[in-house]
Amino acid sequence: MDKPIISKPGASMSTNFRNAIVIIIFLIPLNYAMYVTLKSSGQEAALISASSGSSVINSNFDTYANLGLTCYNAKDFQGAIGNWKKALEYNSTNAVVYSNLAAAYGCLSDWEEQIIYCEKALAVDPNFELAKNNLAWAKAELAKQKK
Repeated sequence: MDKPIISKPGASMSTNFRNAIVIIIFLIPLNYAMYVTLKSSGQEAALISASSGSSVINSNFDTYANLGLTCYNAKDFQGAIGNWKKALEYNSTNAVVYSNLAAAYGCLSDWEEQIIYCEKALAVDPNFELAKNNLAWAKAELAKQKK
């Protein structure tokens, strides 16, 4: 039987888990640097798979969704918004991407847009608790702003 990644609170992390964290720490900036370089040279399309059929739709969705996460983690919220909107062109029924868009707009203090995207996430998945919480928060922030 495999050992759990973290066996109990306060226990040290397993080597595999530490390695995964190190890889993530290095890959996010590397992915973002690659994205910025390709975007500035007009070759952003090079990031998208050239295969055909429905796998392209999934591949394109995944590519833009992941680029959105990369931008978001680099605090490039406009880049994240652009990539997530592009991802929705390939799959407009993904509540997580709508919720991520809402979060990015929240980081920009654009409460009205955050509300719109929280509502879109909830239209796809009415039980999405994160979207419900973010919607309540955005409405409260908008109310404070209007006072």
